Amino acid sequence: MIWDRTWLAFLEAVLSEHFALNLVNTVKRENTGDDGKTYPQYSLMTGFIGTAWISKALSDNGYDDVAYNLLQQTSYPSWLYLFCRHV
Repeated sequence: MIWDRTWLAFLEAVLSEHFALNLVNTVKRENTGDDGKTYPQYSLMTGFIGTAWISKALSDNGYDDVAYNLLQQTSYPSWLYLFCRHV
């Protein structure tokens, strides 16, 4: 039983780090939207709630700088884009 819990904790840590690193690579690259347009780094079409969860996942795994850059993005698409245009 103890081995099972230890193994699960290890597996969770490895997968969490792998997920976070994959997320970092996705956030830091230019992304292509469903409309075929290319969007700049640190811009995701995730909306307010999605951006909050992505930022938390990044911060929880030691990527605070990436989370901060994501939150500070003001170009379209980003959650801050709307606030900068007083929408």
